Amino acid sequence: MSEEAGDSGGQPAGTLVRAVEDTLGLAAGSVLFGLMSITVADVVGRYALNAPLPAGYELVQVGMAALVFLVAPVVTARDEEIRVDIFQRMFPERIRPALRLASKAISLAVILGFAWLLLRRAGTFWESGETTSNLRMPLAPIAAFIAVSWAVSAAIVAVQIVRWRKGAPR
Repeated sequence: MSEEAGDSGGQPAGTLVRAVEDTLGLAAGSVLFGLMSITVADVVGRYALNAPLPAGYELVQVGMAALVFLVAPVVTARDEEIRVDIFQRMFPERIRPALRLASKAISLAVILGFAWLLLRRAGTFWESGETTSNLRMPLAPIAAFIAVSWAVSAAIVAVQIVRWRKGAPR
C-alpha cells in the first residue's frame, strides 16, 4: 500500500487498511481466476464438444460486476482513480490543492448518491424477487453488494478529505 493511501507506519489503522486491501485483492484474484476458468470451459465446450457452458455469459456478467466492485475500494484507498486533469495547468499552483479537495468532495457526493440509489434498487429487487434470466440468481444481493462497495469507497474518500484538512499529505 502506498504512503498516500494512508499507511500509518504499522499503527492499527494502517494494518486494518492493509488487511482489507489484501482481503479484497485476494477475493478479486479468485473471481478473476473463476472468470478465466468459465471462459476456458465455455470455449472448449463450444468448439471441441459443440456444447457451450450453460449460462456462461451470465456467470461472466455477474463475475465482472463482482470483480469491478471488489477492487473499487482498493483503487479509491490507493488514490489511483482515473483523473482527467487537462485543466489543472490553467490554475495557479497555490490553488490546485483546493481544486483537489473540491474534486474529492464532488466524488464523495456522487459515490454516496450511487450507493443510495443501489441500496434502493436492492430493496426493489428484494420486494419483486427479480432474478437473472438463466440461473435465476436473485438480483437483490448483487445490488446490495455493489451498494456496500460504493459505501466503502465513500467512507475512504471521506477519510481522505479529513486527512487532507488535517494537513496529511494527500
